[in-house]
Amino acid sequence: MRHTLFQSLMMFCCIFAAATIASSSYQLLSGIESDTNIHILLRGMIALVGVTVWQLILKCNFKFKPLNIIVPYAISLILVFCIVFVTGLFEELHKDAYRDIFLNFTVVFVVITAVVHIVPAIKNKKH
Repeated sequence: MRHTLFQSLMMFCCIFAAATIASSSYQLLSGIESDTNIHILLRGMIALVGVTVWQLILKCNFKFKPLNIIVPYAISLILVFCIVFVTGLFEELHKDAYRDIFLNFTVVFVVITAVVHIVPAIKNKKH
């Protein structure tokens, strides 16, 4: 249990740091010189959803293997959309907020899933 918590914390930190660096770099290149605290906290919440769902993926054991990824992804996307919705109750959302979060979250999810599944498959082929 302690090992799982440590792995989850490390994964959260890595995803949050990478997302923050990417976002900050993009904003600076776009001429935006500051990021709001709410944006940073939301990024942390979304990273936490991703890490929590990843733990679900590791524990899922459907007979139809694609469901092991599709079900947690669907749950995580619903949670992320809820975060955006609740945020919209307190501050004005960008007109493409839902599209942007869908694309950003999905790309990161696909990349992490691909790396985690492809790298071990390549290693197994070499042995």
